[in-house]
Amino acid sequence: LSHQPRTTPRSNSVLTMARRWRCRRRARKDDAAGVVHLAVQVTTAPAPFMRTAIIELADRFRVQNFTDTHLWLREPHCRDARFHVPPDSDDRTFNPQQPYKPRRHEIMVMLSTAPEQGWTPEFNIAHPRSFHIRHRAPEGHWVNTAVTVTSGPGKTLFVQFGGQQRPRVYLLVNRMDRDMEIRQVGDNTTEELKAGEDLSFTWYRRRTVADPLRLEVKVKGPETRWVPV
Repeated sequence: LSHQPRTTPRSNSVLTMARRWRCRRRARKDDAAGVVHLAVQVTTAPAPFMRTAIIELADRFRVQNFTDTHLWLREPHCRDARFHVPPDSDDRTFNPQQPYKPRRHEIMVMLSTAPEQGWTPEFNIAHPRSFHIRHRAPEGHWVNTAVTVTSGPGKTLFVQFGGQQRPRVYLLVNRMDRDMEIRQVGDNTTEELKAGEDLSFTWYRRRTVADPLRLEVKVKGPETRWVPV
């Protein structure tokens, strides 16, 4: 940031200082050192101050929970570090401790409503997107939670769980007279779909376009096997 500013605004010059800037905070003994993710925006001041650069710093990730359930986030490599997001609370600053990978463009996290019951597979929050993720509720049954990542002022990313936006879900209907089991290809999670019933379904594990999302089904009974659909 030491170079001379240009004479034209550079509102798109945004940089996340996750890997290049490690902010060590030791104001208190109980304040652990960590990585702070920042969005940096550099613009040129209006006339007659065109040679003045305005540098704006903002939180890179803000998380908000619009569901009626307490949520926890953690990173795949941090088993003990959990980020609690209460229901219907104001958005909170979230600082993942993994360094940002510009070439891969990803920050991976996992979600849970009851950490003792397990966590979802990891998913990416490093760019705007909208999807559902399937996980267990505190009562033990399966639920779909909408995840929406939007870009706000200064390139801050707002990660919202629940809310008004509703990404696509699938309605699975069993019109047979026999119960069946379903699972996602590449994931060992299995659910039961009883005869004559339907199920609002979304994926347990998010994949890339090069690795398509597919289902397998199996009719309950002796000597049956999984069949991709």
